[in-house]
Amino acid sequence: MREPMTDVGMDQPFSTEQLLAQAAEQATTSILLLHAKPGESFPRIIYANPEAHASTGHSPNDLVGKPVSIFHGPETDAAAFAAFRATVAREGAANIRSLEYRKDGSTFWVHISNRRIGEHPEGGAINLSVRQNIDAEMRLRYIVDACSDVISRHDSVGRFTYVSPSCADVLGHTADELLGTRLEDYIQAEDLVRLEGQANESDVYEATYRMRRKDGTYIWVEARGRIVRAVDDQRTVRETHMLTRDVTRRMRAESALRESERRYRNLFETSPIPMWIYDPETLALLAVNKRAVDQYGFTPDEFAAMKLTDVRPQSDVPRMLERMGERNSPFHDHGVWTHRRKDGSLLDVHVTSSEIEWSGKTVRLALLRDVTEKKEAEERLAFLAHFDTLTGLPNRVLLRDRLSQSIAAASRNNRLVGVLFMDLDQFKEVNDCLGHSSGDIVLRDVAARLSAGMREGDTLCRYSGDEFIIVLNDVASLDDVATYTTRTLAALMTPHVIDGREITTTASIGISVYPNDGSDIETLVRHADVAMYQAKAEGRNAFRFYQPAMQESVSHRMVVQNDLRRAIEREEFVLHYQPILDLRSGKAIAAEALLRWNHPERGQVGPGAFVSIAEETGLIVPIGRWVLDRACLDLAEWKAQGLPDVDISVNVAPRQFRRVELIDEVANALIIAGVSPKRLRMEITESLLMDNDLQALDIMSKLKSTGVRIELDDFGTGYSSLGRIGAFPIDGLKIDRSFVGKITHDEHSRVIARAIIGLAQSLGLGIIAEGIETADQVEQLTAFGCTQGQGHFFSQPVPANEFAQWLARQEASDGTLKAPVAKHRRRGRFQEAIEGFEARPAAKRVGGA
Repeated sequence: MREPMTDVGMDQPFSTEQLLAQAAEQATTSILLLHAKPGESFPRIIYANPEAHASTGHSPNDLVGKPVSIFHGPETDAAAFAAFRATVAREGAANIRSLEYRKDGSTFWVHISNRRIGEHPEGGAINLSVRQNIDAEMRLRYIVDACSDVISRHDSVGRFTYVSPSCADVLGHTADELLGTRLEDYIQAEDLVRLEGQANESDVYEATYRMRRKDGTYIWVEARGRIVRAVDDQRTVRETHMLTRDVTRRMRAESALRESERRYRNLFETSPIPMWIYDPETLALLAVNKRAVDQYGFTPDEFAAMKLTDVRPQSDVPRMLERMGERNSPFHDHGVWTHRRKDGSLLDVHVTSSEIEWSGKTVRLALLRDVTEKKEAEERLAFLAHFDTLTGLPNRVLLRDRLSQSIAAASRNNRLVGVLFMDLDQFKEVNDCLGHSSGDIVLRDVAARLSAGMREGDTLCRYSGDEFIIVLNDVASLDDVATYTTRTLAALMTPHVIDGREITTTASIGISVYPNDGSDIETLVRHADVAMYQAKAEGRNAFRFYQPAMQESVSHRMVVQNDLRRAIEREEFVLHYQPILDLRSGKAIAAEALLRWNHPERGQVGPGAFVSIAEETGLIVPIGRWVLDRACLDLAEWKAQGLPDVDISVNVAPRQFRRVELIDEVANALIIAGVSPKRLRMEITESLLMDNDLQALDIMSKLKSTGVRIELDDFGTGYSSLGRIGAFPIDGLKIDRSFVGKITHDEHSRVIARAIIGLAQSLGLGIIAEGIETADQVEQLTAFGCTQGQGHFFSQPVPANEFAQWLARQEASDGTLKAPVAKHRRRGRFQEAIEGFEARPAAKRVGGA
């Protein structure tokens, strides 16, 4: 609180200094006297008036003797203040605007005016510092500058006298370019004429019009203005203040909405199908289209006063009202009904209705089809809204309606509803191998089989792609659901015959049951979907009832899928290599690239934990491309180190192999690494030979023409016929480890292994045994004529650098196999076998590198 000014009596002596001091004490502006002492960075305060204390929160003792930097803080522009002080010292006066800090840390803007008024007895200058609070002005300016709308001021004839910086973003012009120009010069001519014709009786107005930007384009703006008139003459316009906002997007959206509503109403009015819209609560007819007027004979005004009961024969009305009461829900009139024309004649009409929004209210739109031959085309239009065009089954829209009805009925009758979510196993293989037209035939055949086994009142829906949903109504027990599902799986096992070829499809089915597994549509479908994935994960061609624990498994799959995407981006994959040896000489002739994932949390993860998910999601394609590139680069690095030449063997997934882009990807990997195509072996699975896949044959032929070798992996475990092997350009077969592991003690495995080796020899193919664990297995395989092998007996898969070391030691051994890199194994019997090979004449090598 300031002290009141003391009156100076006429009889009391006074001086100008006293009056000035009292004026300073009463001033509403902060006044400081500063001592700019030589050698000090900041002047010190020798006097501060009460306003300085009030505005900064400092007491007199806080300020006197303190440097003016007491008002500075983190946002103070030190360089600007240094220049300001230098100007005062040099020229005697200077001004600056600055953000200053109060004692409590809050900030405010001030305009500082410093002037040298004398010399201090102790040396240096005495400066008068007047600080005017301009906080409101500066903060308002910042708000204006930050505003995305254009704020402008215009003189009496519309010339810009001020415009905010946002004009550059909105209009493309800078403020300097706009100042002095007239607003009307930028308004689109047609809109300008419209605006000039509009009377404006208020000084506050709003208008929407188009303005030309600097680049010549036009934008829609919404302008709000206030006219400022002369004080002495209210008819005279002194200036205008305006806020202009870019509303181009809104105008376009509103235009699109109006166009959409116009088209919808136009479609309703001009549709060749009779339609009406009614309130499902009151049954009042809200709108009818022209076709309905023509069909029923009532005028639009007559329809406006009618209800649904008025177009029904009087004998039907009680049944209709009874049906409404049974459902205890808003009415909808699906089905075939008898309607009455104005002339009293009757017609049978197939009615399909669905919920829509009409003038802000949820109502029902009914499509009215006269069940005659000439109405078939119109009936087809309505059919498309609720049924799948390929199979003729209900689609998702109709499924929701049917399932909601089933749930309601089950709730009333204390019964169960089964929801079966079915996905055809490996259906993508059918499309990839035989084409989508054959896939469509399979889907239609599956739909027919499922429909044939349906109970009356149940619903079969094609949910999407190769997914179907069956709704089982009025179920008494889970056993009934299981029995039905078992019959369904059996029906699907019968082969489909397409162009003389048999194709067998299986399915994985997940089951949820109302009310055990959910009480609403979304939950039941989701839980059935989760159970389906569990059935697929456990081997396919099976069904599983939903269990809460399954959610964790699905969540795990989603986590793995997301981690896989990041793993590609973060380069978390690495390759390990396992040597493939010539069993006669003991020399390494190739190395198989095996994928490993260095997971940031789970450590090193083998392919078995993620490859199946990668294949289902399509991520196997970029992963496989990386494996190909990395393997070729590692092979080039070994060659640069002077290591012996070996082939590199890369596994290729079916989904990756059937892409025509694979040919270019292989060529690019070889060219970038500088590796000969003859050094690349590509391992594929037997599934690619299914049904003489012409696309796979074409890709194989093109790869073979470059010099790349193609080998059939895990041979003997697939389902290709032996007769088809000769039709494909294959260079070698790999005996599956399941036979190799039992070759020394299981006669069945020995017979199969010997047959595979004989087949390869007769076709002139290389033969490789994988999974060799003992010297006895080596001895047995070589006795059968197998020329190449790999397995932990020789070396575990190891990183590229360790494999290079192994290869160097193997070369130094001069054909004598040394202990493996990753784990030392017994080598006595194998060494004896090797020495025995060297003592015998070398047999003709088949499929060697």
